[in-house]
Amino acid sequence: MKILSSFAFLILIFSFCCGDCYSDFVYGVTNQELVRIEIDNPSNVSTIGQHGLIDTANGRLRGLAFHGGLELLFSIRADFTSTTFEETLVSIDPLTGIGEDVISLGVFPRGAFDVRNEALTFDQSRGLIVSQTDQSSSTSSLSILGLDGTTSPIVDNGRDNDFIAFDQVSGRLLSMDDQGLGLFSTDLSDGTTSPTLNGTNFNGGLTAVSNDPGIFLTYDNSSQSLVEIETDLSTFANLRSLGVAGVDGMRGTAFGISTIPEPSSAIFLAFSSIWILVRKRRPTVRR
Repeated sequence: MKILSSFAFLILIFSFCCGDCYSDFVYGVTNQELVRIEIDNPSNVSTIGQHGLIDTANGRLRGLAFHGGLELLFSIRADFTSTTFEETLVSIDPLTGIGEDVISLGVFPRGAFDVRNEALTFDQSRGLIVSQTDQSSSTSSLSILGLDGTTSPIVDNGRDNDFIAFDQVSGRLLSMDDQGLGLFSTDLSDGTTSPTLNGTNFNGGLTAVSNDPGIFLTYDNSSQSLVEIETDLSTFANLRSLGVAGVDGMRGTAFGISTIPEPSSAIFLAFSSIWILVRKRRPTVRR
């Protein structure tokens, strides 16, 4: 009975530590490293680690998505030659920042639009969602992207989805066209899009925040600032700078509530476990 009580106490501590471990910061990825930016104080930036995914001057990452089921971050790497480019789905460990290749998404000829798989986001029911272009125009369709590289079409909204973020509560997808058309949203059930919600655009990624409907974050590479987007996903989007983070060359941002404890929580959990073991009833010594 004593052991069961100790075990239950351990589970309680673990649940407490891991509840919303990552609810106060956003991940950001550059071509070199994974960083963590405090939402309430963007100037507080910590480097999680060098991901090691870019080993040439001709490679770059595009977008970032937190996969809640696998508790991994995903991005797309593009490697360019003079005539072709190869796109690869890559993963990044959110605790160490170490990255690794998952699967090649194909080798494509260079042309007017040197992109095929453009941006990533995550939906709890669908998994990874990718925006894809046929390279003949700037518009891109939306598909489910499997970890084996296969895709399943969802809708074609006929828009340029440079960055995307899925809102789990409303079921709508917020897109950003960084070529000047700004923000708009798409109903994934039928592909209908909203009017332009805000004409301002950024080029540092887009992420849905927590489970609050209509709350998103983006990163402004020109001012190196974290920006909050509040929108009803149908008529308006208000932008508010949260402060300068000072990270240069952001390639994507992502937010995720995870069951992985932060290092401080993990240490607390470890000491709690030791305390439980030490407190276990010792055997009675007969005299």
